Amino acid sequence: MKPTFNVFGVLESSARTGELAGALGQLGRWDFPEYAFGFALTIPLLNRSAQADDLRARLEQRQAETALQRTRNQIQLEVRNAIIGLIQTKAQVEAAHKAMDRSRQTLDAEEKKLRAGVSTPYNVIRVQRDLFSAQLAEVQARVNYGKARVEMDRATGVLLERNHIDLAETLDGQRSNAARTASVREISPFPSGDPAR
Repeated sequence: MKPTFNVFGVLESSARTGELAGALGQLGRWDFPEYAFGFALTIPLLNRSAQADDLRARLEQRQAETALQRTRNQIQLEVRNAIIGLIQTKAQVEAAHKAMDRSRQTLDAEEKKLRAGVSTPYNVIRVQRDLFSAQLAEVQARVNYGKARVEMDRATGVLLERNHIDLAETLDGQRSNAARTASVREISPFPSGDPAR
């Protein structure tokens, strides 16, 4: 889109004899030098091609900026959702733990009543079932909390670091396994079409 100004210069030596030794001598002594210099000034007038390229580049830049902002928004949303999920599952774990404690206390009280002759075995079994359900709910809440922690680490980009995983070593290990698998296939005693393989 803007004017361009180019300067050029050429300096070279040439030979005008047919034999090799004489030609090399003429080249070395610069008997027949050739030189040229010049400049070129280009001023674009209604340069439609350059205007189209410029417009295309500006549109691509805007698209890239929009995609970048969309990615940033998506990351922020994922991190926000991960934080909310972590807070909710932590509260669920605490609530499930308290419910299990209450169920255990209720079972202890019911067993004491049974020993005192005030309760029935059916009531004890029912309370034991409730305690089992509360324990199961606590385990499920802890599993959900663990999943929320993993999701939080993934969303914030620290999953590999937190688990002490080196990406380069992992990729090298996969390459090594792929090479080992390929070498095993090469030395396999079965032909490629053998169903025993």
